[in-house]
Amino acid sequence: MVLGPEAGHERIDQVVRSVLQHAGRVSYDLMHMICAGDKAIRTGIRFSPSVWSDIEAARAGGRGVMFCGAHLSNFNLAFLSFALNDLQLQLLSTPSRSEGFHLVGELRNRGMLLETPIDAASLRAAVRRLKEGGLVLTGADVPLASWDAETIPSSVSRPTCQPVTSGWPCKRTPACCL
Repeated sequence: MVLGPEAGHERIDQVVRSVLQHAGRVSYDLMHMICAGDKAIRTGIRFSPSVWSDIEAARAGGRGVMFCGAHLSNFNLAFLSFALNDLQLQLLSTPSRSEGFHLVGELRNRGMLLETPIDAASLRAAVRRLKEGGLVLTGADVPLASWDAETIPSSVSRPTCQPVTSGWPCKRTPACCL
């Protein structure tokens, strides 16, 4: 969130406290849901019926679906829930991944999730998957600082403030972006 110089120290402190409280809540939820197991994630994480109908409509029309979300909205629980509900996903992850999130690796090894660190090859694979009616998921808030010159595809020719992954594959296909 950009507050601008007129926000003042008190307002900035208030916003920082609010963000940290939210981060604590979603981290608590994530850890407790993972400890509760697959069934708890499958039954405890619910999406509105419109999400499922949008997915079905896109796929029925031969279009893929790209999911973009912010990590502090419990993005991790959302993609785990999709994977546990038998949706085969490609997850575009940051090139420098944390070693602490082992459930992602477990799901990947069970064939439920294809985790691909973001680089030119994984972005091309995402485009192919979307063109074939598949599903791709990425964070809309992937920090650009974690990218190097090899990461951004050659067709992206100018600097951007928004991470390329949140829109680039979708723009190359008739995919639906949720």
